[in-house]
Amino acid sequence: RDHTTQIFETHGMGNVGYWVTEEDEPKLVYLITHKDQETARKNWKAFSADPKWKSAKEASEVNGGLVKKVISQYLTPTDFSKLK
Repeated sequence: RDHTTQIFETHGMGNVGYWVTEEDEPKLVYLITHKDQETARKNWKAFSADPKWKSAKEASEVNGGLVKKVISQYLTPTDFSKLK
């Protein structure tokens, strides 16, 4: 919330929404937008190399890692979707 969403936008990623699952071990789920899959790959590469992101990640993991596993999926809206 404090850093990542702004860094996403710097790299052409649109913030749509963020959720936490209601499980014993909650997961962060978020939806961001890219122009297309090729652009998404470029955006993620630039994001991962961004010094601001590296610094924010390092600071957030002072007491241990926060992420065990990343699952990335590309979605295409249906013709009746309000979000396109």
